[in-house]
Amino acid sequence: MDLLHDRIGKLFRKYLIAACGSALVVSIYTMVDIICVGQYEGPDGAAALACVTPLFSVFISLGMLLGIGGAVHMSLCRGEGRQQDGDRYFVISLLAGLVLSAVLTVAGMAYCEEILRLLGADDQLIGLAMAYSKYVFPTFPCFLLGQLFIAYIRNDGAPLLCTAAVMTGGILNIFLDVFLVFTMDMGAAGAGLATGIGQTAAVLVLLTYFLRKSCRLRLIRPTQVWKTLRQIVQSGFAPFIVDLSYGFAIALFNNQIMRYGTATELAAYGTMSNVAITFQCFFYGVGQALQPIVSINYGAGRRDRVRQVLTMALTTTAIMSVTFFAVVQLFPRQLLGIYMDVTPEVLAVGPGIMRRYAVSLLLSGVNIAVSYYLQSVLRSGQSVLVSLCRGCLFLVPFLYVLPLLPWGITGLWWAMPLTELGTVLVAVWFLRRDNLKTV
Repeated sequence: MDLLHDRIGKLFRKYLIAACGSALVVSIYTMVDIICVGQYEGPDGAAALACVTPLFSVFISLGMLLGIGGAVHMSLCRGEGRQQDGDRYFVISLLAGLVLSAVLTVAGMAYCEEILRLLGADDQLIGLAMAYSKYVFPTFPCFLLGQLFIAYIRNDGAPLLCTAAVMTGGILNIFLDVFLVFTMDMGAAGAGLATGIGQTAAVLVLLTYFLRKSCRLRLIRPTQVWKTLRQIVQSGFAPFIVDLSYGFAIALFNNQIMRYGTATELAAYGTMSNVAITFQCFFYGVGQALQPIVSINYGAGRRDRVRQVLTMALTTTAIMSVTFFAVVQLFPRQLLGIYMDVTPEVLAVGPGIMRRYAVSLLLSGVNIAVSYYLQSVLRSGQSVLVSLCRGCLFLVPFLYVLPLLPWGITGLWWAMPLTELGTVLVAVWFLRRDNLKTV
């Protein structure tokens, strides 16, 4: 594929299908786990895994920090005809990913229980959360390195291999979840083992790309290490915050729910957060599809093509947003039933939680797409600010203030919609200002 000359519509559709497929299957690792454990252990199982979910966000977001951050610069270098400079970004991203994943995995395994309690697991849930985590923690480097490889391989012109890799891991994970959780009667521990094996398999498939003749990624001697790493982090900080902020939001929600409510509300929220993750994977797919096309055309000075991609991305997210919102509004009980054995207590609170929280889906797609766009044209500061608005600047005050108002815990479910509303105002303002200046 020629990112500089092929028709924009054809390029965007191909990258969109591949990126959405990759992003969607990644969500299967947590979605299928919660479904199986929720059906096996009941609402406590779903609540326990909700406490582990933020850890996936940490490692995946770090992979995006190094992968997308470096791949943007690699594409810009190639657009300007500087192949070796592009390879330098790849090598330094890879080295940083190996070191960072090793350090964090060792630290996580040493302080597993303390981390899980910090994320909301109480005495009732800690046993199930620990049983799941003991198999997942050793394979967390695969989540980081998997995202890193996906970013570079996609920018190197092989998006379909990325989809094939995550589909391989996802299908294997689904099969092993059912087999280990139910047939082998391992419960939460079996789900953790299935997830670890699935992600490891996905990374092995990605590694086969480096055996292909079409692979243009080269391992060279790294130079200007700290300067290059700083540039990678600056460019990748926005997508890093986009994903990490969701894990941060889940952790804050977990703690606030257990403060004002019970494990029943946490189980219902855990279901909605995973439904939202699944839907938002499509928004991430839109952002990841526009990124390589925008970056290389921006580097080559093709502003007209950049504008076309942005228009397609925003139109796509608008259609997705309305569709996902409608699904949750119409079928909340059915969605709860997929994830757990629904008790009368869950049924009493679950549909209301899901319908209120789902309002955020109408706005989050625009915020994610704009953040990726700004990052792709090296507006790193603006992109980071949009991501920070979603992750903490608006969310934290809402989470702590709304429950104090007369409606109590019900206010928590409006925290994310109000956060997305505030963020979309910032995102659209940045977008209009920058389009007038440069695009």
